[in-house]
Amino acid sequence: MNNPLPLEFFLGDTRRIAQQLLGCRLYLGGCEGRIVETEAYLQNDPASHSFHGKTPRNSAMFGPPGHAYIYQIYGVHYCLNVVTQKEGIGEAILIRGIEPLNGLPQLWENRYGTPFPDAEQKHPSPSLYSLTNGPGKICQAFGIQGKERNGTSFDSPDFALSPPWGSFLEKISQGPRIGLGPQRNPDAPWRYWITGNPWVSR
Repeated sequence: MNNPLPLEFFLGDTRRIAQQLLGCRLYLGGCEGRIVETEAYLQNDPASHSFHGKTPRNSAMFGPPGHAYIYQIYGVHYCLNVVTQKEGIGEAILIRGIEPLNGLPQLWENRYGTPFPDAEQKHPSPSLYSLTNGPGKICQAFGIQGKERNGTSFDSPDFALSPPWGSFLEKISQGPRIGLGPQRNPDAPWRYWITGNPWVSR
């Protein structure tokens, strides 16, 4: 993957960066997808893992910007986040939705455990739009089933974030984040998505 996002991209207001990540491309192990949905998590945010300070679990969130923060939820699903802000400030952006671009057969097999269906296949198959329209689905499709890449930089040959292709002219919507309880700042409109894209989680 050429032309990774520069370090400066990940510095500044995390909510702004969450919007600017839309349209950017995630590359991992020969597969590639376009980010279409994000959520911002700030250090003073009750919904953020960093709200109560640094712990062994969330230490990558306090690490250098432009690195990955990966955690597991419900003991099953992994979630991929992009660390922002200067080192020592615990803020990150959850990648919630991705539009597949390259490596679709591999993404499909990782996610569903079956070969990608060909045009002649007659029996019902899982939906293409369910492939990567949620954070746990993204990690499964891209083969992130552990924390091996937790704390690693998004600028390596096989794990990178790159700018969008061409000019970004699509409309961006924003609204409350998903799945937060009443004590976790549920009304903050810090979820952003490309309006009308079918790979947005909701």
